[in-house]
Amino acid sequence: MRVAPLAASRRYWCARCGAFAQLAEDLPLCLCRFMHPPGEPYLFPISVQIHGNVELGKGVEICEPADINGTASSIVIGDHSDIAAFVTINCADSHRRCVGLTDMIERRPIVIEDHVFIGQGATILGGCQIRHHSVIGAGVVLKGAVIPPWSRVTAAAMMLEPGFYERVSS
Repeated sequence: MRVAPLAASRRYWCARCGAFAQLAEDLPLCLCRFMHPPGEPYLFPISVQIHGNVELGKGVEICEPADINGTASSIVIGDHSDIAAFVTINCADSHRRCVGLTDMIERRPIVIEDHVFIGQGATILGGCQIRHHSVIGAGVVLKGAVIPPWSRVTAAAMMLEPGFYERVSS
C-alpha cells in the first residue's frame, strides 16, 4: 500500500503507539498496526483528530474520540496531561460569522499546562489557560477562562424535578 506524505491539516494521533498517523489513499494509517501480533484486535483511533498548530508534551494521553483544533492559532498541552474521551479543544469560534455579525472566524490560543486532567465530554474553547495540576471535570465548558494552579472545575450538579411535566401540562 502506498503511503502519502503526512498532511499538516489532517493528522491523527494514535493512542496505542503515541505517534502521528499518516494518510494512505485518504484513510488514516498508523504504522504501529503492522507491529501487532496476528489475530490481536486492532482499532485505529481515527476519532482522535488533531488539526493545525498543536504542541503535545511528554507523556500526554488522549483518549478517543477527541477533537483538537489549533488551525490558524495554537494549542499547547503540557507534559503528563490526560485528555479523556469525547473532549473538544478548539481555538476557533465561528458562530458570529455564521449569523452574519462578522466575516472572520475568531481564533484564540489555548494553553493547558503540565499535569492537567480534562474529564469526559469537556469542551475547552479559545482563550483558555489551564494552569498546572488542575482538573477540569466531565462536561465542563470553558471559554476564555484562566484556571489557577491546583484547581478543580466541575459542571453544574444534576437537578431532578419529579412530576415537572405533569404540573406544566395541567
